[in-house]
Amino acid sequence: MRNAIIIILTLLFSTSIVPQVVLQPSRTIADSESSIGTWGVSINPTQGQCMAKISSAWSPTSNWIFAEENQFTDIDAGTVRLEVDCEDGSFNHTSAIQPDIGNSTEVLLEHSWNGTLVNISGANSLSWWNQNGSIDSDTDSVETLLNESGWLLISNDYGQLLTSEMNSSVADVGFNNISFETSIADLVRIIHKNSGYIIYAQANDGWLNSSIPLLDAGEEWSVTLNNQQSIITESLGNWLNNTTSSANKGQAILEFMEAPLPGSDFEIDWSAQHLFGTGMGSTLLPSWGLPLETQIDLYLQGDESAFTDLLNSSSWFESLDGLCCSLDGVDLNSPQGISVEGFIENDGSWGWYENGSLAAQRNYVPHALLTLILNDDARQSTPIQVRLPSTWEYRSSSDESWVSGSPNNFTISRDLSGLSGGFIISIGENTAPQVSTQLAGYQAWDLPINVTSSSSDHGLGSLDCIWEFIAEDNISHQFSQSNFILNASEISGWQSGQQVNFIHTCSDYYEIEASEEGNIVLDGDLPWVQNSTSNVSCDGANIAVVDIMQCDEIAVVAGERIYLQTAAIDNTSSTSVHWFSNKSKGWNEAGALASIVFHQGTEVNQVGMSVEERQGQRNTSHHSLTIEVKDGVGHLVKKTWNVEVLDGTGPIIKPRLWIEDVGLVTPSNQPRTGENLWLNISESFDDISAAANVIYTISLDDEIISERAGVSFASAINTSLPEMPVGNHRILIEATDEAGNVGKYNLDIQIHPLDIVALKVLDVQHPDDGVRPGAYEIVIKVVNEGSRGGWMRVCIGSDCVERMMPTATPYGPGEDEIILIWNADDDEVLELTVEWENTAGEWESYAIITGVTADEPWTTIETFAFWIFAIVLGGIVIIMMRKANP
Repeated sequence: MRNAIIIILTLLFSTSIVPQVVLQPSRTIADSESSIGTWGVSINPTQGQCMAKISSAWSPTSNWIFAEENQFTDIDAGTVRLEVDCEDGSFNHTSAIQPDIGNSTEVLLEHSWNGTLVNISGANSLSWWNQNGSIDSDTDSVETLLNESGWLLISNDYGQLLTSEMNSSVADVGFNNISFETSIADLVRIIHKNSGYIIYAQANDGWLNSSIPLLDAGEEWSVTLNNQQSIITESLGNWLNNTTSSANKGQAILEFMEAPLPGSDFEIDWSAQHLFGTGMGSTLLPSWGLPLETQIDLYLQGDESAFTDLLNSSSWFESLDGLCCSLDGVDLNSPQGISVEGFIENDGSWGWYENGSLAAQRNYVPHALLTLILNDDARQSTPIQVRLPSTWEYRSSSDESWVSGSPNNFTISRDLSGLSGGFIISIGENTAPQVSTQLAGYQAWDLPINVTSSSSDHGLGSLDCIWEFIAEDNISHQFSQSNFILNASEISGWQSGQQVNFIHTCSDYYEIEASEEGNIVLDGDLPWVQNSTSNVSCDGANIAVVDIMQCDEIAVVAGERIYLQTAAIDNTSSTSVHWFSNKSKGWNEAGALASIVFHQGTEVNQVGMSVEERQGQRNTSHHSLTIEVKDGVGHLVKKTWNVEVLDGTGPIIKPRLWIEDVGLVTPSNQPRTGENLWLNISESFDDISAAANVIYTISLDDEIISERAGVSFASAINTSLPEMPVGNHRILIEATDEAGNVGKYNLDIQIHPLDIVALKVLDVQHPDDGVRPGAYEIVIKVVNEGSRGGWMRVCIGSDCVERMMPTATPYGPGEDEIILIWNADDDEVLELTVEWENTAGEWESYAIITGVTADEPWTTIETFAFWIFAIVLGGIVIIMMRKANP
């Protein structure tokens, strides 16, 4: 089957599925014509509290409905699965029966969990089952059914064992690891047929890997894919890659016997043949993940006729159970039921036929919405054919690719999706098709005319269309295609300027016609260009605004934009102007007003060439420029010019600075004052002119160097620059090529100070002489006119400040201010010492004599005493002098 079936199986089953109990009904349950009703079950014998529940046998994943006091109420007629479980462990599970709505059905309790308790020491979990029931345990012991054999799955941390021997041990557990390289992506079922145990596996990154339980001696695993089966052998991978699904899918037919008019009630005939391969199981039996033949062997003792009898008694009433449809949002159910007739073919394929009628009711909307149910069901692989009465037709659907056929007899392939939900189809009464065409106005007489029709009809089917043209000669010319090429000049009697009338007619599936009429006028005249002006050189003349339509060749200056203004006319229609050029790949511009810039091509001197190669004489580049003027019907006129690109670019100057005896000026090798600098322009070039034909002028700081005023390349190639002081300077290099184009280059350089230490004390700020003792701030300003630095110390006596000395830059000498505190005592003289590392790295010192002495002023007593002492001393001197000179 298709991938949709595999998806169905994935959703329905867990990794391992153990069988359910089967009980054949003890009586035939009659089909019910009632859609809603009450159904009771009587449990015999009654042993304690019991619970009955049902679910749809056609949709096994649907929810369970539980009975209240052994009675089901408000249920729909249809095939169900019935299970009864009692608190004492007794139970009975049917396979598929139909409720006897309005009556009661007896259920016999035939099984009970009171058999031998199986104990397997060391097991983590155990599962036991047979065709009548199953039970799981998370311990090392599990119950069984009384006096019945079965299968046991033993699991622990080391593996699993699937066995029919109840006295096994964990010593026998393990895994059989299989691995096959395969290209399949579908779900694979690994089945142990005798027990009904299933493992699901899917390939990942091109490999199918699975760990399966060990088996008893003589037992084997089989693999099912696309409803085909194989035993696990070394060639399984090759078998998987070459297994394909069956092409026969059966057929379902939904036939509307009368028109589905708005507001009407009517019946729709339903018939179907569902056909499945040998690997598909039935939901009417337990363990529907198993192939049907395995289900029959396990639960019907191999009796195929018992299964077909079960199918024959399993009619359905609800549209959901039949995986059918709804109309205008209302399910199409069958009050009488849809009969089922089962079959099993000799090749193992199986299925059933369905027949009956569905009740339908329309709303009052003109278009009916038919919804096909999608429910991840194997029956979804059966295509549905919808047959509508005359004049009704398919209009649209959720996905047009699912639908094929004619408007009133079409087929939907539902197996293209594994999604649940609904596929919506809109149907309605036929209406006339829509016919339209853009053919009108002036058309080319001497060029092919593309005749197209946007005619359309609803949904499926195609339109039969014809064109009829009649010119002034009244002769009819017919074309049966909807879209074709018309060559008017090849039709006898048609001439430029004539009017041609046409009618375009289309008929649909029901031969309802629609048409559109119109006319065209044949145009055989070319457009012409009145003028096209631009600022160019025309045939060698000076550049001016000229009509280039009068020029054979034009020339433009490289890099300058030229503007193109064109006046073009046509007798019958508007014109369009388009420009093209090979100046760059694909260049074009549309419009009567356009512009373009031409540049020299790759054949001129360029930076990527060697110095010698790019300094030779070159020719100017040539490109093409084309104008195309087209009228409304496709006539085209054009003209092409050869465009010479004149030299419009100045020379490219590539200077280098050299320090004599040092080398090239670089960021890490800068010139210093006093060094000799050389300017070299040997790598400069022009795109067209030879280097020898370029004239140079060199200026320094806005003054032309006299020896370099209008000199040749040979003279200017190396220039000794005048000595420059420390600071920033600018060199201007101007180059003029043969066409008068000027190239300029500004070269900024910095002259750095010498690499020495030249430290000086520039200023000392100190108090005046005779200050009183105390703390005074002394400021010493030092400068270094050299670029080399080092350590320096400034001291007042033994109090020193040590720091890195400033350094000079191209912007000026390095400066620093050092602040010291002079704690002056009475009569102390201010003496400063400056020490620094000189250029050689040796320490030098410099003493600063300020002449400043601290002096404490006398008090009044000290001053009085001084004068007394001076008077006394003066008197003594006078007396002594008198004594010495009597």
